[in-house]
Amino acid sequence: MKGHGWWHLFSGVGAYYLIQGAMYLGVCITTSPDAYNVKWDFLPYIVPNPKHLTAVGTVTQDVKTRDEKVVDL
Repeated sequence: MKGHGWWHLFSGVGAYYLIQGAMYLGVCITTSPDAYNVKWDFLPYIVPNPKHLTAVGTVTQDVKTRDEKVVDL
């Protein structure tokens, strides 16, 4: 792969990091930073924190704002 190909590869990876960072920032603002985790395999991805999930798989109501203390279930 020549220089221009590497540029495209790393531009794509950088764009993916930017999108994942923006998504994580968005969920941290709307709920709580403790409600989601960033996992790393080859690339990072965002998953809900199992401690804050209800039976239907949604984030619990106790983590709605960042300023309130998070209560473990």
